[in-house]
Amino acid sequence: ADAVSGGGGFFGPGTANFSGGFSPGDSPGVVGFEGDVVLADSNTLFVELGGTLVGEFDRLEVDGFAAIDGVLDVSLINGYVPTLGDNLGFLFANGGFGGTFDTLNLPDISGLGLDWQLNPGGSTLFLEVIATLPGDLDGDGFVGINDLNIVLANWNQNVPPANPLADPSGD
Repeated sequence: ADAVSGGGGFFGPGTANFSGGFSPGDSPGVVGFEGDVVLADSNTLFVELGGTLVGEFDRLEVDGFAAIDGVLDVSLINGYVPTLGDNLGFLFANGGFGGTFDTLNLPDISGLGLDWQLNPGGSTLFLEVIATLPGDLDGDGFVGINDLNIVLANWNQNVPPANPLADPSGD
């Protein structure tokens, strides 16, 4: 299947199915859908990040439901250098979204002591920049007294292993 690219909107209440590739916007841009969106397992969603403000990165805005699958391929443009805590809501689906990307092709920012994390937040799927420094529990870029205070505040507590601030080792 052929790839679809460009800015604008898809009008009408139906479902837009993408199986070959989809590149929203005009480096970068916003594409709106009045209906649902399906990103098939054979699809690659190409997203360009050129900053943290809406309009500086590609964004899909879906009035309906978004079904996610396939590949997410992210590239940096316009000299954008990610910093800790950057949160880029590249997919908004008023009707919610479901599924996961099978493959994530993300820019390597490990040299900055950073990594990427997909975070769903309500109706928006965010790509967040996080710290990769072991022990940096507060995400400020270095291991210090605040990180120790987080550990001490949760010392010998029965906390859920899924809480990385309360139990960094997951034990």
